[in-house]
Amino acid sequence: MKRYLALFSLILFFSSCISQNSSISDVEIIKREKSLSLLVDKAIYFLSNNEPSNLKKAKDSLLLAKEISPLDERVLDGLGCVFYIEKNYKKAEKYFKKSIEVNPSYASGWAHLALIAEREGDLKAAKFLHEKALEYAPLDYRARNNYAVFLAENVKKSSRLYKKAKVEIRKANSQVEGKEGILRKNLEIISN
Repeated sequence: MKRYLALFSLILFFSSCISQNSSISDVEIIKREKSLSLLVDKAIYFLSNNEPSNLKKAKDSLLLAKEISPLDERVLDGLGCVFYIEKNYKKAEKYFKKSIEVNPSYASGWAHLALIAEREGDLKAAKFLHEKALEYAPLDYRARNNYAVFLAENVKKSSRLYKKAKVEIRKANSQVEGKEGILRKNLEIISN
């Protein structure tokens, strides 16, 4: 009898945990997703403005977003970017890897891992990671720009891959029609 009573109380205990945790309403889910998107957008804005105080604002926005959705690939990748800028490359790599663990087709995670591989001097891995990013997001002109620069910096000008760098930078530039200053500059450098 005592066994049955103990078993019954365990079942009752665990069933109450389940029912309490699954009571998030549809309205609350929508509200959280809206807040999450807003926080990610703010972080992107702050990261694109290269002021030290903005880096802290970006980090704070992303840490709050992580509380809302700890496994959102955009949040994990954004935190990786913050740590990369802070020169904490191991932590950045951890977050970039986690972003593609969560979503293997998340191109930004692959593109940012490529930058880590470049930094570590693993050119073979960097090339693979750049190509993987473009496989998932062929219209990502920033990833294409980074790939072109990587090729141009790491091969001889007379090589087939240098010619590929020229093609890649032109493709990236064609998407923004010269509106991105860094792309224009890279196009000039690689094309000469």
